[in-house]
Amino acid sequence: MKQVIRNIIRLATFLLWLATPLAGQDSGYLDVLDLNNGSRLTGTITGMQGDSVYTFRLVTGATLQIHSRIIRRMYQKAQFRPQILKPYNFKDTGWYGLIQMDILDGQPASNVANWRPGFGINLQSGYRFNRWIGLGGGIRYSQFAINSVEKVISGYAEVRGYVLEKPFSPYYALATGYGWAYTRGANILDASGGFYWAPQIGVRLGAFRQAVATMGIGYQFQRASFLYNISQWDRRTLEKNIGYRRLTFSTGILF
Repeated sequence: MKQVIRNIIRLATFLLWLATPLAGQDSGYLDVLDLNNGSRLTGTITGMQGDSVYTFRLVTGATLQIHSRIIRRMYQKAQFRPQILKPYNFKDTGWYGLIQMDILDGQPASNVANWRPGFGINLQSGYRFNRWIGLGGGIRYSQFAINSVEKVISGYAEVRGYVLEKPFSPYYALATGYGWAYTRGANILDASGGFYWAPQIGVRLGAFRQAVATMGIGYQFQRASFLYNISQWDRRTLEKNIGYRRLTFSTGILF
């Protein structure tokens, strides 16, 4: 009679074990059996034969038949479950930052050897209200030819948005502001800035919550003027009023 009661208790324990929502690998938990000889088995209880023999699948995939008499203790432990990255995990709303490098198409030249490209650095921060609209502001350093002394620092506001709710999405950006030219350069007596305007289209390469890369093409307009001393003998000067118009090729990190 005592043996029958023990068998009923074992069967009820096993059924309860299977019924609990934490049991098995699908719940994120593993079954652990501590045996009388000091061994420990880790895996999943998959069935029971009779009233005292457990079918036990090890984490290696092997299957064993374990008699209840040799089991000292039975319990569960959490198993590691790898994090599954969502295909689209871009932060559509909230604060953002952007660091961007630009190559400017340079001054016109009669041949490739005389072509002088420029470059720019763009630092920006802003807030996205949704995927389509974000409002930001930043500063931009522009040198319109690689060996030119004509340099401008612009402050601007920008509207930026993304078209698709997918890992790779086209984007648009439109910036406008004011640029300040400065006089650090040979023979520059005075300099002043002017209106700045820069539309851009491109693609966002990824949709993660952390940093993603961007690539784009755009157009930059910047007005500035420079007063040069062209003769140290009679103090003749030359004033250049310039409306820079440049195609831009950009790559950046968005975070």
